[in-house]
Amino acid sequence: MKKIILISCVVLTALLTSFTTGESITLLSGDLSFLKQPKSIYVEFDYSKTSIDGLSSEEGFIDYRIKKEKEDKNGKSEEDVRNDWNKDKKYFSNTFIEQTKKVLKDYPAAFNNDNPKSDYKLVITPMHIDTGNPVLKSSVKYKMIYIDVATGKEVAVVNIPKTYGVAMGMMTPTVGMRVTAAFYYTLNNFDKFLKKSFKAKK
Repeated sequence: MKKIILISCVVLTALLTSFTTGESITLLSGDLSFLKQPKSIYVEFDYSKTSIDGLSSEEGFIDYRIKKEKEDKNGKSEEDVRNDWNKDKKYFSNTFIEQTKKVLKDYPAAFNNDNPKSDYKLVITPMHIDTGNPVLKSSVKYKMIYIDVATGKEVAVVNIPKTYGVAMGMMTPTVGMRVTAAFYYTLNNFDKFLKKSFKAKK
């Protein structure tokens, strides 16, 4: 129940305060018509190309956080910093699936993060993440790479432009919640993009 309440708070906050940079979602290659079929889609995140805040890589971000904690006499251990970030990433993945099921409920394609033998695989490749702080809002910029599991071939690549979430606040105290808010808003934009694209093809 607590988890549901937290997610609801993040979603509500995102709806009230999020906005995009004005850039549009673009289909870089392929076709997304398979989303209109009852296919299973396994979702995984790839952070190998991700810059975070002002750091050029995920490891750079972790090292920075470890350094900051060491400067604090009561700071967290290196292990705790890494565990916290891994928990955040798990939260991104689990909540992304829950939100996708809700936002894209009009499509028969079923998204999951526990069945690698699905019909398709969706690789979420964040290009940049802003974690959000008391001054700046969180944001995400990423690519969706859809792969046919049977052939291993890419069937579609979608560019999701930088999209803002929320800043640190009473309802969004954690990195996981703030970044998830930005991901949620991208899904709303993706839903609009799909409806517009499929309508144009009729």
